[in-house]
Amino acid sequence: SAIFYIIKLHNMGGAHRRYLIPQVLACYGRVKKERAFSVPVSSAMKFRGKPAIDTLYVRLGDGLAAITVLVGVQLLALSTSGFFVFNVILVLCWLIAGVLLVREHRRASLSAAPRG
Repeated sequence: SAIFYIIKLHNMGGAHRRYLIPQVLACYGRVKKERAFSVPVSSAMKFRGKPAIDTLYVRLGDGLAAITVLVGVQLLALSTSGFFVFNVILVLCWLIAGVLLVREHRRASLSAAPRG
């Protein structure tokens, strides 16, 4: 049926979204993909803080997704096409925020780099 096809397409896109934005930011920032979201701190701080930060941002992402649906469906009463446009606008905002973060990361990395 059509609804199962739509759900299948949505689920296929879910795994892809986790990798798309870091790749885009890595290309834009010209940094290694696996370091696109790293911060210039010691290895010990990264080792202790990374699991907590990863968990926090996964939970925040889930919460923001739920809030997006709540606002789109309940408060704004958007149609399907309106909800699509709402999501596209949110994605563009997140990409702009990501580009700004990459610029700030580059600036912080360059200022923290040893000068010889």
